[in-house]
Amino acid sequence: MKKFLSRTLPLLLCAMLFLTACNKAPKMTYTDGVFKVDGMGVKFEAAPAYYEAKAYAEARPVARLEQGEMDDLIFYEIDGVSPEKMISSANHELFCAVGTKLPELWEMSVTKAHVCQTASVTYSLATVEGEKALASLIDPYQNGTSFSAKEIDAGLKKTKYDLKFESPLYPGIYYCLTYWQFEKDVLVYQDIEDPNNYDVLYPNVTRTVGQYEDAEGGYYVEYNFGKYLLHNRTTGMCWAIGETVAALLETQEK
Repeated sequence: MKKFLSRTLPLLLCAMLFLTACNKAPKMTYTDGVFKVDGMGVKFEAAPAYYEAKAYAEARPVARLEQGEMDDLIFYEIDGVSPEKMISSANHELFCAVGTKLPELWEMSVTKAHVCQTASVTYSLATVEGEKALASLIDPYQNGTSFSAKEIDAGLKKTKYDLKFESPLYPGIYYCLTYWQFEKDVLVYQDIEDPNNYDVLYPNVTRTVGQYEDAEGGYYVEYNFGKYLLHNRTTGMCWAIGETVAALLETQEK
């Protein structure tokens, strides 16, 4: 019994201290999309969902947002980042000082991308490293032809992963995209009237002109985006990429 108490009492004490710290965290208010913390001269706003806080310090709560009968939302310091610039929710949602300009993926000088299947906990199934491998993911996202995820056949089977890009220039954050690996090629269709004269909807994408077999016999263009796509869950747009991640995952499985 004494051994049990000697183990549990320190844990209980830590939990009590943690809850006390959270309860003493300054109150936060929310108005018109802006979060304001009592006693701080900084106002925060939510970053787009494709940015994520890396690791936050549970022992250093910054603010608490009261939610009536629901538990308060607690916001924390991000390891390696001043709380005057960025803070994090318990779900790793990123909140930045109003006016903060966050970098686009190609502006970050990315050194690594983690391939994960978890949303808030970063457990890498594989890691993409090296200038060439990273460019095979970033360049299509920056310069490639995009299309809406709504155009994808809902019945097409896929495996979903998270790609979390990191850079030493931005130590507190990940740039997060979804990676979809489909069993079959993703085909997107465009109806056209004249197969010899039509506006190309998706340039630089392999396309085939065909004719419907119904009575009217209209024409269509079939665009083939392949099996491997990046998806931005905030904008809903997709980009075709090569086999870099697929090949890496296959290597890890062997």
